[in-house]
Formats: sequence, C-alpha cells, structure tokens
Amino acid sequence: DKREFGYAQVEIIDPMPLLANIEDHIGANGNALMDVWMSHGDKVLEIPDGFVTSAQTPSCPHAAMYDESRKFYGVQFHPEV
Repeated sequence: DKREFGYAQVEIIDPMPLLANIEDHIGANGNALMDVWMSHGDKVLEIPDGFVTSAQTPSCPHAAMYDESRKFYGVQFHPEV
C-alpha cells in the first residue's frame, strides 16, 4: 500500500455531476484528468451498494464515487486545494 501526499493526477472514469466539465488534461485514452492534492494513508477498497466509482489514481482505485439516486458524492482528494 502506498500513502499519497501531495500532487496526484486523478483519472475520471465515470463522470459524476460533482465533477462535470472539470478537467486539467485529457489522457491518452480520452478520459479527463484532474490535478489534485492527496493527503491520506488509507483508501476505499470496496464501495457501498448503490455507488459508482467515478475517479481513480494508480494507488487509489476509488478516488471519487457517487450515488446519484440519493445525491451522495465522495472524494478521496482535497477539492479545495
């Protein structure tokens, strides 16, 4: 397991409304990439029922998730930085 602290690039794999039309780069596969700040030593290994993974990093498979029916959103990074 790898701690993430500092700059990270998050790949948007399933756009959610919270991150709609936000991108810093476009990856070779055409997915949006966001430059973010990470500061964590843990990670989500399994998302709850009803949620969809929206973004990932190489060491954080669920960097963002959402349950649109309940309007619940979660991110592993610091969007305010």
